[in-house]
Parts: sequence; C-alpha cells; structure tokens
Amino acid sequence: MIVDKGIEIKNIYHILCYVFHDWKLLKHYSLNTEKFENVHEFLARLLSSALSKQIKHGLHKDYISVKENIYLLRGKLISGETMNNFMSRRKTFFCEYDSFSENNLINQVLKSIILSMLTDSFISAENKDNLKKYLIFFSDVDDIFLANVNWSYVNTFKVSENYRFLLNICQLVCEGLIVTTDKGDMRFLSSFKVEFIEKLYEKFILEYYRKEHPLLSVSASRVSWALDDNFNDYLPLMKTDIMLRYKDKILIVDAKYYSDIFQHNRGSETVRSSHLYQIFSYVKNEQEAFRSSGCQISGMLLYAKTQDMMNLDLRYAMSGNRIDVRTLDLGKEFIHVSNFLDRIADEFLYSDR
Repeated sequence: MIVDKGIEIKNIYHILCYVFHDWKLLKHYSLNTEKFENVHEFLARLLSSALSKQIKHGLHKDYISVKENIYLLRGKLISGETMNNFMSRRKTFFCEYDSFSENNLINQVLKSIILSMLTDSFISAENKDNLKKYLIFFSDVDDIFLANVNWSYVNTFKVSENYRFLLNICQLVCEGLIVTTDKGDMRFLSSFKVEFIEKLYEKFILEYYRKEHPLLSVSASRVSWALDDNFNDYLPLMKTDIMLRYKDKILIVDAKYYSDIFQHNRGSETVRSSHLYQIFSYVKNEQEAFRSSGCQISGMLLYAKTQDMMNLDLRYAMSGNRIDVRTLDLGKEFIHVSNFLDRIADEFLYSDR
C-alpha cells in the first residue's frame, strides 16, 4: 500500500528502524511482513505490540509531588490551608509529599495517546479494540492535553528501551498526525504533515549512512562562508542536511521532500533555482575551506520521489565541482532503497578504494 506521496507503508517501518535506533525492538515486532491500509493502522498495531510487551513488566513508576488533605502528617505541612481546614472543623492536614506512583508524565502521555487514537476515524474497530484493552492498566493514571506536551522534557526521562520506543511512537503520532483546531480540539490528518515527513526523510538518510557505512564520517555539519575578511554580520548559517566524508572526498547531500521538484515558467520546467543555488553555495564555500588540501567536494539534491514524479538522474559540472539532482523512490521494496543509497556512496566516495 502506497501512502504519503509515494512512501510504501512497510518502508515507514524501515525508516523508523534508522530514525529510532531501536533495531532489536522493531525487528521483534515483525510488522514489516503485515499489510496495512494506512499509516494510522500501522502505528496502532505498532503501539499495541509495544504495549503488550511492556505490560508484562509493569508500568513505569516515578516520584511525583502530591498535595492533598490527609489525616496523618506526611511530608511538608502547608500551614495556611491546614489552618483553614481546622477553622472549618475539618480535622485534616494539607500536606505536600513525594509518592512513588504510576501517575507520572510518561504514563499520562501513553494513556492520552491511546484515548486519542480511539477517536481516530482512520483506525479500524479491531485495532481500536486492541488498544482499548490496555486502558485498564492505566486506571490510576490521569490523561492530559497532548498539545501541551513538551517532548524535549519528556525525552530527558531515563526509561527502559521499550518505554523509549513507546514514547517515540507517541511523539510520532503527536507531531506527525495530530493538529489542534482554533477551538482547541484535536483531529487526525489522513497522512503525515509535510514538514514532519520532510524531517523524517532527512533524518533517515543521515542515520542510514551512519549505520550502514561505518567507514564514512557522517554529520549534519555547518559550512563556513569563504570570506575575504572576518566580517560576517547578518550572514545566514549554512547547515547541511547530510555531509559524507571518506578520505579526501566529501559529498554534501540536501534531502528534499517536495510534491514537485520543478519550477514552471511559460511551459518550461527547470530544477528549483533556490535549491540549486543552496547546494551550489554549500559546495563552493566548502571547497574554499579545503582549497589547499586538494579535497574533492561534490553536492547532491536528493528528492524523495512522489507518485507523479519522474525519475531523475542529472549530473552537472559547475566551476570544477560535481552537483547531481536525483530522486529516491520510497515506493519500491526497501532493498531497492538500500541499494540506491549504497551506490551513491560507492560512486562519490569509495570509487578509488
């Protein structure tokens, strides 16, 4: 099944393998052999499988701060509220204390994601039933408004590998598929947000080369401006998506996820000028930094091929540097995707090994 402008659903499984770094866990669930109608069904099954594994080990517990009226002193006494209780003839102390509880932020996020997915019209009744059966284990956990979740803070929690995987799925659903309306309600999109899938695609390319090509130096490095003096006020930062280096060769890759890679003018089609200017600027400024070393710098615009897009394999020689424009077809079996990325490394970096 093809989704999201040409990405095969089972390829999303492989992409997540690289983005999450959760190799053992993802392979354990073996969902890449199943068929799914849409990405919502895929994520619902993935979440159910991970929850099933986690429930056997119990929910994560953490110390949380609790403030309540109790009959015996515990923790810190809040004098003002306690005085009000006694004046109202309520013989209770208002105290603040730490409790080792399942009702912590991580479980609140999980419960809220489950509840949200039960309202998702793109998920079948069968998959909703699979999710619903786990709610009983979250009976003592509060649900929260997902739009207010600070994922940077959530990701600082030290949890098990399986819990980290669960939180990754939650973040994927929250940031990729859920939008908040003007009225404050949440609704599900039919497919991933464009800006989200762009980041996912870029991250996948980067992490693929990191894992599969250990001989390469792989980074998302900054390129310095080749200045004649030190004046750089108001100059924008040049941060590459992917920079690959092997010995005296460097390939700068700009990963693009666009529905149309061409700009149209009076019936003619050309590569988007802004994209070409950007990669050209990266290459020429990086070349200047390595001018004395003889390092060979190349660049590539690597577009994710959409359903209606033609395959491109364009090669340009520009001022002594090579710049290519290519398309990566994510609608094919993943072995073809893998082979395509491997051939790029062979052609640009390993050719003289």
